[in-house]
Amino acid sequence: MGTELHYKPGSFYRICDRTGFATRSERTTQEWNGLMVWDRVFEARQPQDFVKGVQDNQTVPLARPRQVNSFLGPLTTNLTADVAAAATILPVTSSVRMQIGDLMEVILNTGQQFVCTITNVPTPTSIQVTPQLAYSSSAGNLVTDLSAVVTASIG
Repeated sequence: MGTELHYKPGSFYRICDRTGFATRSERTTQEWNGLMVWDRVFEARQPQDFVKGVQDNQTVPLARPRQVNSFLGPLTTNLTADVAAAATILPVTSSVRMQIGDLMEVILNTGQQFVCTITNVPTPTSIQVTPQLAYSSSAGNLVTDLSAVVTASIG
């Protein structure tokens, strides 16, 4: 490129900030970042510099909390005290929803499942069964009401 060695009225030489060569002032342009550069190496500003971000609202309209998991199947409770063999009244944690005539299952200390029928629900924490227990059962053993089964409902 080099300098042109003749006089030109109103013209002067500039050093290009990008190339470092001396160039006539009328052949230079100021870039957006303030650099004075030769016209041949001029770079326009990237159009992506002018893109503005758009707020992304990710909230869920009419949000509802997740429902509590509910157990579907037979009603269960536990014995609250030790019960001897031949007992007919069983102390349980809760006898709510247990009704006379329901088929029950009690876990005995032998590990067997003793099947019986509810004959009376005298208190909210006890039930009376028939036949008598074949073996003893300890506090904490599982008592299952096989007739009080909750089924899934849709809608």
